[in-house]
Amino acid sequence: MLKRDITCIFCIGRRCNSIDFLNQFKLRKFSGPFDHLMIDFETSLQIINTKFENFLYDIITFNKNQKK
Repeated sequence: MLKRDITCIFCIGRRCNSIDFLNQFKLRKFSGPFDHLMIDFETSLQIINTKFENFLYDIITFNKNQKK
């Protein structure tokens, strides 16, 4: 078996548990492309497989202060 060093860890989804874990152990050096997004795992894999070609193409934004 080949030994591989992990160079990056990307968290997927809007829950911050994994981000909190990485921060706690000083393993997180930057924000990832999926941080705090409401996205499912399958869609995340599609985006990765297409090399982020259409990433955020159909993004929906919500302003809770203006309720729109």
